[in-house]
Amino acid sequence: MPLQSEDQVHEEIMQKLEEIGWINGNEEYKIPEHSLIKEYYLPEILETKIKEINEDIFANLTPSEEQYVLDTIHNELKNATEERILNYLKYGVKVVVNNETLNFWLIDYKNNKNTFFFLHEAKYKGSPENSKPDFTLFINGIPVVVIEAKAESIPASHNIALGQIRRYETFSPELFRFVQFAVAYGDDKLYTPTMPNWERRPKDVPAFNWVLRENGVRKSRIFDLLKPERVVEFTKYFILYIQPKEGERRKLIARQNQYRATVRAINRIKEYLSSHQK
Repeated sequence: MPLQSEDQVHEEIMQKLEEIGWINGNEEYKIPEHSLIKEYYLPEILETKIKEINEDIFANLTPSEEQYVLDTIHNELKNATEERILNYLKYGVKVVVNNETLNFWLIDYKNNKNTFFFLHEAKYKGSPENSKPDFTLFINGIPVVVIEAKAESIPASHNIALGQIRRYETFSPELFRFVQFAVAYGDDKLYTPTMPNWERRPKDVPAFNWVLRENGVRKSRIFDLLKPERVVEFTKYFILYIQPKEGERRKLIARQNQYRATVRAINRIKEYLSSHQK
């Protein structure tokens, strides 16, 4: 069987992302490969989605109030720490309008009015050089996942991909205020939490497999994790920052066994409550 080139690996990833529900943003939004994403997210797309998701609130705002809300949200996103960004993704952004505090959701967790798309080889400002992950996955114009791919024929190519992800965190920390986790795609497929490396110091960050049992055999199935609805679920419930000791911050993401156990427990509680409400 001929060895895959890196271009063929990219084509494979692109096809599988489209199969599970991600739109090709390069085509849909006419964003050429290698384009510089100046703000690290896509403000115009996000504005459209904010107004759609929160249409009941916007229906009662004047044009000037509407613009004030959008400007306030953009200002928050441009200046917030990575912890606050995650909070905004989970719980929305609060804006005071006419002495009333209103909450504007960036991600729709109820009615699924979200738009999911990827950009291939988008570029982000960085130092000493710009970063160009192979794939960036966006929810409503906000980058939440990056994928770095290497040819499977290269020994330990997943480690090469992980190393590249860590360089991106160092070169373009602003991007990783938004990005919640990354996938190293090579001879193994691993996911890992991400965060800005403002200090530019080497960090020991774990990476995990995502496996499914098929015909009694455990197989790596990273695209099951990357399903749009799963990424939304992980963002809301399974990623958090902790401070184990003063001056130290860590970002945790659930391992697959933790995720499965939590989902099973919640489903059992729902079944119990449902059966006892009759």
